[in-house]
Amino acid sequence: MASFKQWKANPIILVLAGIVCLALVLVVLTGGRSQAQASTFAVNTTLDGQDIHPGDGICETSPGNGTCSLRAAVQESNAVFNADVIVLPAGVYTLTLAGILEDQARYGDLDILGNLTLQGAGAGVTIVDGNQLDRVIEIPWWPAEVDISGVTIRNGSVDFPTGVAESPSWLAENGGCILSRASLTLRNSVVTGCRAGRQGGGIYSEWLLELEDTMVRSNQAGEAGGGVFVANIAFETPIPLPTGGSPLATPTSTATPIPAPFVTATPTATSRSLRMPQEPTAITAVATVTPVPVTPTAAPIFPPSVADDATMRDSVIEDNDAPSGGGVYNRGRLALYNVLVRHNRAVETAEMLCCSDGVGLEPSGGGVYSAGTLTLFDSQVVSNTASVYGGGISNNGSGGYSSGTLILKHSTVSDNVSHGRGGGIAN
Repeated sequence: MASFKQWKANPIILVLAGIVCLALVLVVLTGGRSQAQASTFAVNTTLDGQDIHPGDGICETSPGNGTCSLRAAVQESNAVFNADVIVLPAGVYTLTLAGILEDQARYGDLDILGNLTLQGAGAGVTIVDGNQLDRVIEIPWWPAEVDISGVTIRNGSVDFPTGVAESPSWLAENGGCILSRASLTLRNSVVTGCRAGRQGGGIYSEWLLELEDTMVRSNQAGEAGGGVFVANIAFETPIPLPTGGSPLATPTSTATPIPAPFVTATPTATSRSLRMPQEPTAITAVATVTPVPVTPTAAPIFPPSVADDATMRDSVIEDNDAPSGGGVYNRGRLALYNVLVRHNRAVETAEMLCCSDGVGLEPSGGGVYSAGTLTLFDSQVVSNTASVYGGGISNNGSGGYSSGTLILKHSTVSDNVSHGRGGGIAN
């Protein structure tokens, strides 16, 4: 056998050894999944069932039955390392297989382990219901890129008082509807009726998140981020800025300007209106202070470059609850473009925690609590409430996680209430 000195002296051997090591690393990262052509799985049942042979390329719950459930389609996609597509027709897909302590989508939530596009028929007709058994969707690994469109995700719950569920245990009570540690895009969708014992009642994101034409409504977190929790990440990956859009409307002294997507009465296939089961109504409340008119430019004003952990476009965050960040809690870099944040509450709850990272110590940030970088363009923060400070926005520049940078361009903060300091903005 060659000695170490002989190996070191031979560059060909060193290269071959490096290739072997790299192959082993890839096997570990992919969980031994095979490489294959991307597949499209058409779900044809609303029943919840496991795939009989994950990895054989056939989505079916029993040998030869041709019945492809949503869970079985996810399991087949997980088994092969590629960019698959799951087509989910109209229907209510209720998760019924209870169980925790696993990340293979066999029980409980739907664990997505690789690149996947999930295409629903529309948020009003395609519904994935967590049935309060677990969260609805988990994306546990950072290399994955997941795109979900045309779906309502609802009734997820992760409230484990002992904190001993999925590993790492501190994530067990985060992400009532969705927990993502990867790149997640949600389009034309609704996230509603979910609960997290700690952070992210609707969505907990620890990597990259993009919401487009999406509503996050009526979710709750026991600690922070009733609607959405954006965590800081270790790497910076730029997200492209929008290239289109309409010029800004000139504010008047009688009504709060509302972005066009939120006042369109009848959405059409070609419009930019939100595609929601219940279209949000226009807000016509008179502002307490007359806005200063702004002359529209040829196009919306955006910075030349931004690297964001999360972006939200043409979306609604409403009627969510948490002690800190009733609508949104931001601990990373978050940019809102034409987003309506309304009717959210930061109030003390029985489950409110006092934690080492300082989250949840004082109910604040009814609409948005930010301990990172928060930028709003053409957005509205209206009619939110906080028990202590920051009825609309709380921008915090102190503490271990906090940088506290707040930028507002052509946006409105109005009709918010704080029972302590900063009805509109506490900075």
